[in-house]
Amino acid sequence: MKISENVEMIDGTMANVYVIKRKDRIIQIDTGMKNNFQKIVQYYEHNGSKPDIIFITHYHMDHVGSLREMVEKYNPVIISSNIEKDYLSGKIKPEKPRSIIGKLVYKMMPLLDFKDVMTPDYLNDPNIDVILTNGHTPGSSSLLLKDERIVFIGDAAREKDGELEIDRTFTLDQKAALDSLNKIKSLKPVLVLPGHGNPVKLE
Repeated sequence: MKISENVEMIDGTMANVYVIKRKDRIIQIDTGMKNNFQKIVQYYEHNGSKPDIIFITHYHMDHVGSLREMVEKYNPVIISSNIEKDYLSGKIKPEKPRSIIGKLVYKMMPLLDFKDVMTPDYLNDPNIDVILTNGHTPGSSSLLLKDERIVFIGDAAREKDGELEIDRTFTLDQKAALDSLNKIKSLKPVLVLPGHGNPVKLE
């Protein structure tokens, strides 16, 4: 699905996976579930390209599920927030959600032991900002394309009926998540690309 001239969404993944085409590199946002790997590969084969960087918004399994396979096939640089980096490397163990469904999903979390995860400074792009939008997880972050006014928010909020809302089932800190949602709304005018649901334009 084409979002803009330089941004696409890979169709058919559990959580939305986005691809950003910059002048000198391709940045992928999140990786979906493990069983989404082939869909992602098909996208790159069709376009004759590969990801140079994978930006992980947060450590939940529907966003890092095929990260290991992506690393093995493409050897991209992995980037996440300073906080989330410690979860991806296994230095910090993820917290259990409070909801019953959240606790059940937690038991299926893949092993997180990724080494050499880089922080957002690696991007070194004046037109890209990485913004801490925590609450869903302690280090949940959003990536803002300042030149296109597009922000990729992971699960900082989800789209429902054209509006942005907090996913309370899997969010660890409700108050922080609401503060982060207000931070996202303060970016307008901006096109918000969530991890679940359709794009939301804030004007």
